[in-house]
Formats: sequence, structure tokens, C-alpha cells
Amino acid sequence: MENDESRPAEPPATAPPSEMGDLVPQRSGWPTAIAVSAIVVASLGLAGGCCGMLSPLMTDYFMGMAASGNMSQELIDSMQAAQPPIVWIMSASLIGLALASLLLTGGIGLARRRAGGIGLCKIWAWISIPWTMISLVAAAYFQLRVPAEARQMGAGFQYFGLAFGACYGLTIGIGFPVFMLLWFSRAKIKDEVAAWEAESRAMI
Repeated sequence: MENDESRPAEPPATAPPSEMGDLVPQRSGWPTAIAVSAIVVASLGLAGGCCGMLSPLMTDYFMGMAASGNMSQELIDSMQAAQPPIVWIMSASLIGLALASLLLTGGIGLARRRAGGIGLCKIWAWISIPWTMISLVAAAYFQLRVPAEARQMGAGFQYFGLAFGACYGLTIGIGFPVFMLLWFSRAKIKDEVAAWEAESRAMI
């Protein structure tokens, strides 16, 4: 049987490429990790600030319930004496809400790999460290102002509250900001953030 010369010859099979193409560089995961941590800390700060703003109302409510119950008047007086001044509670709550909002905005920006997010996180860190130290000193001062008889009645709870507040403040209010400032000051991180800025300008 003769070949059909009218049919076009089949093209030769293409050999598979012998060299791998350029690999897409893998994006670093630290922005997401720090951003998630910042958002969690900010959420706790927002919740704490809201509770602080409502605490005078809740304190009056619980004191009224205690007075109408079987709780002794001495214990009620000790609970009232242990409460910080309402001016301090409201002021500290407002500052806490402002700091938490600042950190939340910075965390969201960091999650989106925006240099502005890092700037907000650094501002939060520089404010959070001295503010936490002031808060811890103020908490200890208000506890020492409580009469000795009242401190003895609620000594266990007060010591636990001071210890918990100190651990939380040192870890979240000082430790986390210090870590942020040290991390963002690394030359490698600064170069990566500069690349984010260049990429953002190229997209505009």
C-alpha cells in the first residue's frame, strides 16, 4: 500500500524540558504569625477596656446584691475599699481601648504586608512599655491604700490578683512589645519591609 502523499507529515514529538524553570520565591511566614498574635492581644485589650468602662456599674450592682444577702458588712466594706478610684478606672480603660485599637490596626496592616502596619505596631510598643509599668505601680499603690483589716480579709484574692496582673503585664504589656521592637530592628526584616514598599509603589 502506497503512502498518501497528500497527508501532512506529523510533527516530531517535542522532548520534555531538561531544565527547571525559575521557582517562585516562598513568602516568609513571620508577618502572619506576628499579626495574628497582635490581633489576639488587641482583642483582649478591647475586651478589658470595655469591662473596665462597665466595672463601676457592675461593682454597684454586686455590692447591692451582697448587701441584700447574707454577706457581712465588714466584707462588703473591704470589697469597696479595694476598688481603685473611678477616675483611674475610667482613664486607664480609655487608654487601654486606644492602645488596643492602635495595635489592632497595626496587626491588620502587618497581615497585609504593609509597612504602615509595622509603624503602628512600633508606636504601640513604645507606648505600651511605660504604660504597663505605670499601671503595675498604680495597682500596687491602690492595694497598699486598702486598710490593713480589709487586706487581711481578702488577702488571698488580692495577692492572686496582683500576681496575675503582674504576670500578664510583664508578658503582654512589656515582653511582647520588646520582642516586636527587636524583631523589626533586624536588618533582614528591614530589607524585606523595603521590598513590600517597592512592590506597593509598583502596583500603583
